[in-house]
Amino acid sequence: EPYMHTGVFFTLEEVIEFYNKGGEDPRAGVKDPLMKPLKLTKNEQAALVAFLGAISSDKKPGADFKIPRIPPDGIMTAAGVLIELPQKKGKKK
Repeated sequence: EPYMHTGVFFTLEEVIEFYNKGGEDPRAGVKDPLMKPLKLTKNEQAALVAFLGAISSDKKPGADFKIPRIPPDGIMTAAGVLIELPQKKGKKK
């Protein structure tokens, strides 16, 4: 997938190279004056790409998220098990 808000870079290597050069790329638009070159070696850049690849996934965030059911008189465990609590006096179901 393209990277950056404009989709100007197509690989993670390009993004790291862009930041390593301090944001010097006319395709990227206006550069923040606070952006400075990272001065990473080729080995450091490759290690950063490998690290980011290791913590990345093709799975979209939240794709399998389900809104939890809130129990009226109980506690839902992390495993999704409902533990019924005793009814309070004077409360009807």
